[in-house]
Amino acid sequence: MKPALFRFFLTLTLLPFLWTAAGAQAVGFPELGSALPGRTDATYLDLARMVIPDLAADQDGFYRGGLPIEMRHIERPDGGGSPPETSGFSNAAVLAIKAGGKDRLAMLFDLGDSPDSAEGYAVLALYDVTAKPKLLDAVNVALDRGTYFREPGKLSVGTNDDVLITMSAHSIQARTM
Repeated sequence: MKPALFRFFLTLTLLPFLWTAAGAQAVGFPELGSALPGRTDATYLDLARMVIPDLAADQDGFYRGGLPIEMRHIERPDGGGSPPETSGFSNAAVLAIKAGGKDRLAMLFDLGDSPDSAEGYAVLALYDVTAKPKLLDAVNVALDRGTYFREPGKLSVGTNDDVLITMSAHSIQARTM
């Protein structure tokens, strides 16, 4: 076998192990009412309210609110369905990332089923939390019913940028976190 071909096959064999090592930081599921790390002036709920302004906890610890802010679908402007009339979830997936060399925070909210599509509705929001928290972008990333960060949740594509990896599936009961 030629050395170049051997190196290619060796790289393909080792790629899954390198991919796993690159995403060393795990996705977190903090209590939404808890403060952001190292902060006393902002909570994850404050960030979530930038996407769903009237979001509030009920007596069971479930978070409910109305419609999220207007946003585009990840695939195309006319893609995806409408958001559910009421939003509800118990937690959100959180992941610290690098974007353009800056520290950012990504949050993924699976809001459930879309009323006019076979897809669900899941918001991927990007925040700057280095000073006063600011929503930088929000997009519907649902491509099927349940949407979550796939393992690993991110891959480094250089010293200054990470790529986020989400997945949508029709049935996600068997997945582990």
